[in-house]
Amino acid sequence: MQRGLQGFNLVACLVLGTAIACSMGVEIWSHVALVSTVQAQGSVKTVILNPPHSNDPIEVIKVAIGGKAAVRDTTSPDDLKFWPSNFMRLAYRLPSDENWLGSLSFVLKNRTQEKIVSLDVVIVSPSHHMKTLSEFSFGQLPAARAYTADGNPITPTREPIIFKPGEEMTFPMADDQRGLSRLTGDPLSSTSQVFVLFIVYLEDGLGWMQYVWSKPDPDHPGQSVPTVSPYFPPSTLPGPHRRKPAQQS
Repeated sequence: MQRGLQGFNLVACLVLGTAIACSMGVEIWSHVALVSTVQAQGSVKTVILNPPHSNDPIEVIKVAIGGKAAVRDTTSPDDLKFWPSNFMRLAYRLPSDENWLGSLSFVLKNRTQEKIVSLDVVIVSPSHHMKTLSEFSFGQLPAARAYTADGNPITPTREPIIFKPGEEMTFPMADDQRGLSRLTGDPLSSTSQVFVLFIVYLEDGLGWMQYVWSKPDPDHPGQSVPTVSPYFPPSTLPGPHRRKPAQQS
């Protein structure tokens, strides 16, 4: 199992994210003219994300392809034709060539009150039964998470990152050569539409993936247990605001 997916059930998270996202409405009309212009240029590539939620540790500030900012929009029925149901999500569109995925980058903001030390970007193909095309990893797992699923310690091999509270940071997929090689080796990587999932680990070991938070299981290294989400400053995003658990172990 890939490093970032340890402790999370991808299918369960997708289902939960879908259930929460379906209750949300997103403005579309302000983007129609701009999106039409982009689509008219041809060869449009699409990155689909779940809408933001108050319990998210990160905020997506910008999605770029080849250094150019993609246009934010809502998903159309055509975007969601490969999905089991047409729930509302966000789409970022921009014309590009067939090697576009390797030039993807995300500008993210740390919404928490702690440092983020590890972040993974999982690229999934909806048109190929939600197949994972690649996983791009940044930073090092926190000590409490640095175990394989069967409890063996993981030796750090990546450069650490320090993603501070309130800070914005750019994550270019090209910076992870291992993730890039997996992507280019997949014949499906020329797809024109992907769904992107983020996996985040805070310095103290709390982890998050698509609305779901977990903490390390102290009795079983490499395993995790669900937990309520940390406290975030009040915002206009939907969902409850909860305080961080007093005990992390």
